[in-house]
Amino acid sequence: MTWLRQLIALLLLSEVAGRNDGSGTFTSVSLTSELDLRWTSNSTAITAELSTTRQNSWVAFGLSETGNMIKSDVVIGVPSDNSVLIYPLETAQAYIQIPTPLEDEFQILTNTELVTDDSGTKMTFTWPIQNSTDVNRVQFLADGQNLFIWSYGMSGNLGAHSPVDMGRVAIVLSTDGAKSNELMGINLPFKVQLKAHGILAFIAWGVLTPIAILSSMARNLFMCNVGSNGKKAWLIIHIVFNFLSYTITLAAFALSINAIKGLGRKAFDSSHGKMGIAMLVFLFVQVMGGILRPDITKKEHKPEPTYSDSDSDHDSSSKPNECKDEEDDHDDETPQKSIIRIVWEFSHRLLALVLVICSIWQMHAGIERYERRFGTGSSYKTAYWIYVSILFPFLLGIAIFAKLKKNKAERESI
Repeated sequence: MTWLRQLIALLLLSEVAGRNDGSGTFTSVSLTSELDLRWTSNSTAITAELSTTRQNSWVAFGLSETGNMIKSDVVIGVPSDNSVLIYPLETAQAYIQIPTPLEDEFQILTNTELVTDDSGTKMTFTWPIQNSTDVNRVQFLADGQNLFIWSYGMSGNLGAHSPVDMGRVAIVLSTDGAKSNELMGINLPFKVQLKAHGILAFIAWGVLTPIAILSSMARNLFMCNVGSNGKKAWLIIHIVFNFLSYTITLAAFALSINAIKGLGRKAFDSSHGKMGIAMLVFLFVQVMGGILRPDITKKEHKPEPTYSDSDSDHDSSSKPNECKDEEDDHDDETPQKSIIRIVWEFSHRLLALVLVICSIWQMHAGIERYERRFGTGSSYKTAYWIYVSILFPFLLGIAIFAKLKKNKAERESI
């Protein structure tokens, strides 16, 4: 099963480096903002110390065949009875029932200690590396990469832990001590998926959507005819970037659903989740509204005038890729919009404004949830608000410039 452990570590764990804590023998790593691991090993045993800033909290650290609870032996320190014992987690019952420790003859730990005080909870133990299946249900790899799991609770009584208060680490053991204490990887459940969710959401709502909106607000800057059908450049930009934003939003939504289900939570039990589904529905309405938009009432076309062969001053019709002001397109006549078109334009713009405002709050709330869950993200929040404070004044400035340019063209045409 060595190859299976190697494969699981490769797929599930992010590569990180442990750090020597100054003692010369122990290596340490922060598993979360509240939980630290210190360990050292030799050819016969591994000594570990798991400490959390949570007061009177049970802590667990164990050897696993697959990186999951099932088929693992876990050392659990329980403050309520001041015990440090090995618990076998062999079946799926471990997910729903409080486990029972191994019989006394199989409790092979030495140097066990559990300390709870105002600074938190600390568990220490030495675990012999045995090769007998009668002693260790899950076998250490004396020369190779071992998968360990960890978790911690909210009270001194052994019970269920939060879906985010758990994870995996891979540690290399070596009989000659050459690679002892080498940390190969660490995993927090679904951290990668949730980070990808945030990145995709930012691309969709922090980059693509603002470009789509700008192309509409400053459309007179993008009035070139594009392609054989003569569609305006601004409309092409607006459609393409909105479509990309919608597609990427769906991908971000799918990632979040997968991560939340994996964490054992209801998909929409938070304000962030509820806002997300509401935005997805409104975005669908916005996209469909754009596809099914009503036409502007056409003006009546006058008969084409005839010209003699000698009339060389005749101006031919617009060509593809020709840029004209919006007013020039109408030949001094503005088509009368229908009531339904006026209502549609107002609704389309209003819903776009609502979605943008919601997206600003949604991204801020998402970063805060990420920070609370994994203990990191404050720098993301600062960078995000710097970006927002630059982006929207820039967009507003471009829109004002486009409006002034349009007003100047109208005055000059009088």
